[in-house]
Amino acid sequence: MLLTFLLACAPGLPAASFATPQQDTPENPHRATVTYFAPQRADAHELLSAARDLCAIGMLTHIFQEGDDPAQAHEGRPDFLLYGESLLVVDSASGLPETLAMLEELDANYVGKRRGPAPEPPKSLLQYEVKHASLRTVTSALFDLYGGQVQPSPAGYGAPPKISVVEDNGLILVRGTAEQVVEAETILKQVDVPRPKVLLTVYVLRGTSTAQADDRVPADLTSDLSPLVPYKGFELLSSALLPSDTRSPIRTQASLENDLGEWGLTMKPAAYDERTGTLAFDGVDLEVNTIENGARTRRTLSTATSLRRGEYTVLGAVGANPVFCVVKLTAAQ
Repeated sequence: MLLTFLLACAPGLPAASFATPQQDTPENPHRATVTYFAPQRADAHELLSAARDLCAIGMLTHIFQEGDDPAQAHEGRPDFLLYGESLLVVDSASGLPETLAMLEELDANYVGKRRGPAPEPPKSLLQYEVKHASLRTVTSALFDLYGGQVQPSPAGYGAPPKISVVEDNGLILVRGTAEQVVEAETILKQVDVPRPKVLLTVYVLRGTSTAQADDRVPADLTSDLSPLVPYKGFELLSSALLPSDTRSPIRTQASLENDLGEWGLTMKPAAYDERTGTLAFDGVDLEVNTIENGARTRRTLSTATSLRRGEYTVLGAVGANPVFCVVKLTAAQ
């Protein structure tokens, strides 16, 4: 006999009965049905064994009679199948209430070892040394993923792992199940990656009315800048080599030649496109303090800009006799 099973019942609640299509009529109380029974106290294996023993000695025999003729009476018994921690009960619709009542009584009076919650999986400990990213970046990624309170983790392992930070040693400690530790290590390795390194060469220049070359000023810089400003040549007042990881703020301060004063530059990277070699800054602050005729003059400039690898970029010019700040971006060696 082919039975159609539909097993969609929460544990602990008997499921509705499902009859075979051929026999599912209101006039047939003896149609075969299948019910899902989840014990609350008893072990499913022991309950199965007890139910089958009771059937074997005739304690769950149902007598069916068609019409008024005793000669047409016949008997039937339920059958039981183990389904995980539950039972599948195969019985007639008319006999099912008696069978379920028997199972509920056996379950309620069970005095053996009670079923408890599943044991927690063993814990593992991950010690991860952060090598490239900041501790703040790495820990933010983990806390954003797992949250700050006990709740199911994204991988479905129950409570999220415990995360500790050892700032002095740059260590991240993660304690959880083996699956959680593997997941956390994967995330850490994706976040803790080397930052691209670049080099900024800064030139602080002043224009001259003669074309006499200053050997310290690159020839290609002079040829690129001369068409843009009314000067034939340039003298170098100062320069700086500034390595950058494309994320951290860049700051420098130095003196101008010939005791003309000093200058300072602060640049705040916003984004770096490694494919095109373009580094964007959402803040650039230039300050030039000059001493002319015994008087000190302070001039500042604030802007936002982008530097492209291999190209000169004029950040700006300050003063009546302007001082130019030019930057060239190259890959770090």
